[in-house]
Amino acid sequence: STDPNTWKITLRRDGQLLHEATGDSAKGGQWANLLSILNNLTSQGHLIRAGDIIISGALGRVHPGEPGIYEARFGDEQTIRFSIR
Repeated sequence: STDPNTWKITLRRDGQLLHEATGDSAKGGQWANLLSILNNLTSQGHLIRAGDIIISGALGRVHPGEPGIYEARFGDEQTIRFSIR
């Protein structure tokens, strides 16, 4: 689905599930948050380009950045992998 409000969103560290939510968990929904972020960025002179990834913040509680390999999945649309040493 291209509607981020319907996406299942997960965060894993070293394969262990840290958090799971859906996109509609965000107050106001993902579309309203995106509009607010875009308005804020463009009012400050930032240019948004095709392919830019915009993450509006945490859904649920914030997890401390501990060493490991992380995977954040946003539905079937996008996966971001990163590591903390």
